[in-house]
Amino acid sequence: MSIRDSSQEYSNSLNEGPFLIVGLGNVGDKYERTRHNAGFMALDHIASQLELGAFKAKTELNADLIETNISGEKVILAKPNTFMNKSGLAVVKLQNYFSVNDPRILVVYDDVDIEFGTIRNRHGGGSAGHNGIKSIEQVIGDQFARLRIGVKNDHLENADTGDFVLAQFSRTELGELGKILDYCSEQIQDFIAHSFKETSHTL
Repeated sequence: MSIRDSSQEYSNSLNEGPFLIVGLGNVGDKYERTRHNAGFMALDHIASQLELGAFKAKTELNADLIETNISGEKVILAKPNTFMNKSGLAVVKLQNYFSVNDPRILVVYDDVDIEFGTIRNRHGGGSAGHNGIKSIEQVIGDQFARLRIGVKNDHLENADTGDFVLAQFSRTELGELGKILDYCSEQIQDFIAHSFKETSHTL
């Protein structure tokens, strides 16, 4: 086998195996409906839409999980229970336990640099200061896909960023959130079925 053939075989192998879809957030009732929990909300939404049942706690993997099949593929939906800044601890355990290749990992999370109502996806990239993404990149690198849910609004410029993301969505935002989460569900399924291209979409 030539070096080129070997390289192609390795590349193909990275696109095999289960998918790991990780939604980021903080555990606890006081964090529900907060901007920093947009990733949790997206996974709860797709689980409800597809009638996948309840997430089950897997203490040894530091996450709540649903194991299922979507578009004929094995998929693990995971919500780390480590709190945001330790998300990488759960992700590396999940990756090793389920033997998931980096290109088949998708992390869904809030992005304070993107306007509310805009959703962006991409493969790879930096953390842009997001503590959950920083934690993940520290343990598995940056070659995973991201689905970023914009949470920025006019109030951010007069608020501390930490306080802003830990505040609840406004009543108006909650009214718009359903269609945002619908679109996130579509993007997650598209990632599993085809892998997605880098896009930015405003609803």
